[in-house]
Amino acid sequence: MAGVFEINSYDEIIRDADEVLSWLKSLRVNVADSRLVDYRETVRILNDTIKKRMVAQAQGTPTFIEVCDSFFELSIISSIHKQLKDEKAYPPIRRLRLVTKGPFLSLDEKKSDPNRQARDFQFELLTLALMKKQGMVYEPLLANTDVSGIFEERPIIMECKRLWSVKRVEENIQTGISQLIVKLNQLTDKSRPIGLLGLDFTRIETPPGYLLECVFQGEIEKRLGAIAEKYLRYYEYCWSETLDIRFIAVVAYIGVTVALQERPWLSTGHEFVTMNRRVVNSTNFQFLTRLFRS
Repeated sequence: MAGVFEINSYDEIIRDADEVLSWLKSLRVNVADSRLVDYRETVRILNDTIKKRMVAQAQGTPTFIEVCDSFFELSIISSIHKQLKDEKAYPPIRRLRLVTKGPFLSLDEKKSDPNRQARDFQFELLTLALMKKQGMVYEPLLANTDVSGIFEERPIIMECKRLWSVKRVEENIQTGISQLIVKLNQLTDKSRPIGLLGLDFTRIETPPGYLLECVFQGEIEKRLGAIAEKYLRYYEYCWSETLDIRFIAVVAYIGVTVALQERPWLSTGHEFVTMNRRVVNSTNFQFLTRLFRS
């Protein structure tokens, strides 16, 4: 399942950012002095710089890393906004409040800083938004569940892990599986619950300020998909021995800022790749295919 954040001008992404900020304010989420405001301002300065044909070294012009991070983060929050803006029953206000926090640049995140959770929750909401786009009805089935909902009358529980260090990938995967099984056990078997594990490999794979250069848009999905599949194959041993048949798949995510030769502005790519577990029967396989269809 792929998503490309497409824009036709820098003015458009500024308008998108304004819509996001207005939406958050309507939910009584305090966006003053948040990193989202800073991203919007970064793109505005870049846009003004280009329009005025000012030299790149002009005072106040954002750095390359600031531009890449701003585009990437705004693309995620815009995708979340588009899918959740009409969610009246269960708006995830608490998580949205946390998403606005955190450092401006991803490279400034510290493991010991509670604000690190801002991008962790952002990954959860992005996953929720894209699954909702595929037809899942968002519903908080259990307390403290990262992603949950109903798809084709079956409950879905998903644990999400944003991975920080290669050294702790296995540990994080095992923790996620344990948490997932505990939550699946809280649902009745009659409802035929489905369990998924979501893994964000972006921070491990791409350094801050990373820019993926592509000739055409279709190349984005192909290249990001290959990266995600590489990680799924490498770490498959971490979940292959889990016998619980309700846990049917692992979903790997990679997101980057993209420069397309055919366009004079930046885009971003978001790729979700699933690996079906060997315990999956044909019914669940078809279910999963429909849920994560491109």
